[in-house]
Amino acid sequence: MHQQTNAHFYKEIGTPQPRQYEQVGGGDSVEAGVDKTKLIVNYIPQYTAEGELTSIFGNVGPLENVRIMRDHRTGYSYGFGFVKYMNAEDAARAIEILNGFKLRNKRLKVSYSRPPGQDMKYSNLYITNLPKNVTEEDMDNLFGEFGEIIQRTVLKDKITGMPRGVGFVRFSKTEEAQSAIAALNGKQLENAMLPLSIRVAEDHGKQKAHFLEHVNYGCTMTGGGKRRLESYDSDQYDNWLLENY
Repeated sequence: MHQQTNAHFYKEIGTPQPRQYEQVGGGDSVEAGVDKTKLIVNYIPQYTAEGELTSIFGNVGPLENVRIMRDHRTGYSYGFGFVKYMNAEDAARAIEILNGFKLRNKRLKVSYSRPPGQDMKYSNLYITNLPKNVTEEDMDNLFGEFGEIIQRTVLKDKITGMPRGVGFVRFSKTEEAQSAIAALNGKQLENAMLPLSIRVAEDHGKQKAHFLEHVNYGCTMTGGGKRRLESYDSDQYDNWLLENY
């Protein structure tokens, strides 16, 4: 398929070319059973609204829906979303045109959305002992060689806004996540105090539930009543993990 430049594309459809976008590459190959009208969009900047994505992707062709995945309580964007076109041809063109486009400080990654299945089970990793100056781009460089990264997050201190040395990386396949664990778990990174600790996030979730049970039991025994996990400092949870796992 012939790859168009941004200027050529927007001239063709009669729409002014957005200055903040820059095309750098084409799309992914199509696997059997994939909905060729539904795309997953990764690396969406935090404060992007659905309306902005609709404007960008709607230039290619008519859309059925656009959704950015967010925390249902806080509205915090997870940095990825889904775009569904009315026609498969428009979805294919969107990958060719918009994959790699620069949106503010990020480059969108656009590809076909694969249906969830067993190959994605246990593909989300919980990483600790990261350098305190780590960025999401550093996470891409560190983990990207092991497979397709669907989502990555660096947790930050609520008060200072600085990285806590903790993050998550979700791969597209379980075997990619396992490869990353095998290669990087225990690796000493520059500027890090301790070697990397990487585990499957589902296991981490069970540990967090255990911690909450432990805290609630302690509060009940001391007459404090049950309190939400958010009431406790993150360092308390991290220290508890070190003592119990």
